[in-house]
Amino acid sequence: MGRSSRRAEDMVASVMSRSVHCLDVGDSLMAAVKAMFSRRCSCLVVTREGRVCGILTERDVVRLVATEADSLAGQTVGDAMTSPVETIPPETTVVDVAQLMKDRRVRRFPVVASDGTLLGLVTGTDVVTAAKRALEQSAHRLEREVEVRTRSLQIANHELARLSVTDPLTGLYNRRCLFEHIDKQITHLQKRKAGSLSCIMIDVDHFKNVNDTYGHNCGDRVLVHIGKIIYDSVRLYDFVARYGGEEFIVVMRADEDGALAAAERLRAVTASEPFSYGNSQFGVTLSAGVAHRSFPHSELNADHLVAEADTALYHAKNSGRNRIELASRILAA
Repeated sequence: MGRSSRRAEDMVASVMSRSVHCLDVGDSLMAAVKAMFSRRCSCLVVTREGRVCGILTERDVVRLVATEADSLAGQTVGDAMTSPVETIPPETTVVDVAQLMKDRRVRRFPVVASDGTLLGLVTGTDVVTAAKRALEQSAHRLEREVEVRTRSLQIANHELARLSVTDPLTGLYNRRCLFEHIDKQITHLQKRKAGSLSCIMIDVDHFKNVNDTYGHNCGDRVLVHIGKIIYDSVRLYDFVARYGGEEFIVVMRADEDGALAAAERLRAVTASEPFSYGNSQFGVTLSAGVAHRSFPHSELNADHLVAEADTALYHAKNSGRNRIELASRILAA
């Protein structure tokens, strides 16, 4: 690993013990043993004139006790220490020192500056601590990545779900979603055995002429314009969908008079707002058919309600356009 890619947290300087008890090479071995006992440490760093020259470990003391137990009182630290001792610079990586510990079969290394002065001591325990910290950091990064990816997937799924029920041109609900909504409303009202449901089918008058005269791009703009008028003119809880082509449908919980009033409002607003496209300006009108049912009505479904609204719309267009027809009047005739 090049130095330029090394991070401070990867170096032994970030994990080594900086509080290290040192003894001079000429100090009494008995004093060293007492220091190890009182400090409950497994080793001491030995120096000569301020520079590291050896290390005294529990193993060194045990070996000396086993072979020269009777003469410990006269021994110095220099007689028992392991020397020469291998040291490492502070920029050594934790990975490198772990490999050294494995290759040399030692559990600790003094960390020294370039001038030979002691900076600290790195032990096997320090390496294990560093490994634990690295694993925790890696796990945290993985958790964050999973969170980010999960959130991205949720957003993507939400967008896919939205697109699956939305008309891409107008942003209104599409035909498939329309029928699902009507069936749900019918089921709900039939369970309650009360309430009203109305369906308004709307068609843009002479829409083919718009496409033929001004082009299909203008026709698309007209549909977006009409869709916005419809959406802005009904209640927030009314359902607005593009049925197909130049046809729109509004589904509302309202009686026949309420639905008729809503349809007439849409027709009047549209007729009063000339549409501009480029340097051209022209009027747009709507025709609509209204179908209504009061509950309970056991045989009604979405297809029936839409078909009745379509029949009323057909009569509105054949009667001169820019008008509203009620399915109840036509079916009763």
